[in-house]
Amino acid sequence: MCRRFSRYLLLLRIVLAIFVPWRDRREQSEGRQAAELSPNGSHAPPKPLPPLQTASSAIDAKHSVLPTRILNRSSAQMDGPAPLNREKKRAPSLSKKRRKNLAGKRILIAEDDTINARLIQCMVHRAGCRSVIATTGQAAVDAVRASLQGKRPRIDLVLMDVHMPGLDGLAAAQQIRQLTDDLTSRAQLLTKRPPLIAITANAFPEDRQICLEAGMDDYLAKPFSWPEFNALLARWLSDDHSNGEDTGRDVRAA
Repeated sequence: MCRRFSRYLLLLRIVLAIFVPWRDRREQSEGRQAAELSPNGSHAPPKPLPPLQTASSAIDAKHSVLPTRILNRSSAQMDGPAPLNREKKRAPSLSKKRRKNLAGKRILIAEDDTINARLIQCMVHRAGCRSVIATTGQAAVDAVRASLQGKRPRIDLVLMDVHMPGLDGLAAAQQIRQLTDDLTSRAQLLTKRPPLIAITANAFPEDRQICLEAGMDDYLAKPFSWPEFNALLARWLSDDHSNGEDTGRDVRAA
């Protein structure tokens, strides 16, 4: 019995050894014929394999967008003018003529907060102007007095913080206007009074009205942007302003 079973097992192994390789070769031959000939008898390209949905294939697909865009741009340049590239809007810069007119203008920054004063000073310097810093309202009044009497270089604009310790910005503006009237009556006013610009975080219409009634000429709400500051300079610093003697870019009022 065991010998008969061993013979059958040996015969099965021989049949499988002959049949399996023949079947594989036949399937490979049929596949090559189907790939080489299309239904109408012409040569057809091999059917592409479906892409694998893996992390690496997703990364490759993402990075393959750049060459496609470059090729599209090249073909568009050969066929016709390329479309305009969309760029992020930038803050408008000063023209050469405006920068030349503002060069050397002196702006008094009356601000008790050091960080706010430096931020405003950066905008002043960006516009090509010079800065004079006063940390109190009384220091701002003294700086304007010296300018009006010709004892110090002319101040062309005053940026006055409304809330300052001691003499606040509104009271300082009133004193500057009174000082201007007194010097005018005594014929001691040697230069024009600079415009007084209120700077405050209160942006309500009633706050602006309070500043104007106190003697301010204009109002700028904090925080203000470069275009807003640029528009302010265009309103108040005209081309016919002249500067006094040069004493350096940065001056700190005592």
